[in-house]
Amino acid sequence: MLLLVASLKQATSRSEFSLPRDPGQTLIDYATHELRRRVKFVTEKIIDSTKLKDAWHEKSETLIFTLPEFFWNIPWKYVMNREELGELTTLYFTKIAESINEIMENVPKSQYGNIILLGGTVAALIEIEASHPSYEAINYIPVADNYRKTTSDGMVPMSTWPKRHTSHIDFGTGSTWDGKFYSTTFPAPSHLTVRVKEKNISIAENNSDKGFDSVFFNTLIPDCPISINLCLDYAKTQFGDRDIELENTQSKVDFLIACGMPFNNQKIYPKNVQFAVRNDGIGEGHCQAVSVKDNKIVSYPFPMQRMLFNNTIHIAGLEIA
Repeated sequence: MLLLVASLKQATSRSEFSLPRDPGQTLIDYATHELRRRVKFVTEKIIDSTKLKDAWHEKSETLIFTLPEFFWNIPWKYVMNREELGELTTLYFTKIAESINEIMENVPKSQYGNIILLGGTVAALIEIEASHPSYEAINYIPVADNYRKTTSDGMVPMSTWPKRHTSHIDFGTGSTWDGKFYSTTFPAPSHLTVRVKEKNISIAENNSDKGFDSVFFNTLIPDCPISINLCLDYAKTQFGDRDIELENTQSKVDFLIACGMPFNNQKIYPKNVQFAVRNDGIGEGHCQAVSVKDNKIVSYPFPMQRMLFNNTIHIAGLEIA
């Protein structure tokens, strides 16, 4: 089976996609406008990639499109106080699902074929201790498709996979560590300082026409289960730790969605994994696909991958056994 994976190269480490927040503009208006820009942008890039699907690998039945970590986040420097931080978290939890839903509705199966979106991540901070500004980081990737039945409220089916471990660079600079929390300061002009837990206990979720449950639906392609590592989890999560959250543990393609986490040639992958795909927003953005054999990344590349559309979309054709 041939699986086509298209990955958007985007420098999320410095939020190059974001426009400045105008003087006097409310945070909600600013963030809402930024999310709208991202919906339009991703829709256009997916449509570009479907043209390649038809022209380059017509025997591929499904296109998986990936975005890097923090793709949906506005720059933290524009969050000026704790009140705005709370408003932004509420907005993210409401609008990200709506944004993913709109993208999928913009690329219907009848016109573009089967599409799965690994929709990057959004990181939010939930206050857990008001007396001393302390927060838990919720950083998750939404995964949706355009070919299953919609849910009871008319939304496309969607799973979310949360990141467990928070890096000291995820939210700001000057982080100090007290054994449980990072004390981190948002960049100028905000200079807002918060304490963020290093680890959370979030679990996967899935919402489909069959209802809601606590599992990551990773068999969107029945003969090719997938798995996802979010940045620091790739290095810190132990083998099998989160198998209970997967619908199927026999992953054949493992995705690394990150902002500053390279592949590790010594990492032990599950025995069924045949390929690993990375979309990383660090620096200029990095996208790559590698073969996995006997539980490890092998040194040689495979031929069916290239950068296209002015070096912005990485395409990889994966021959799945």
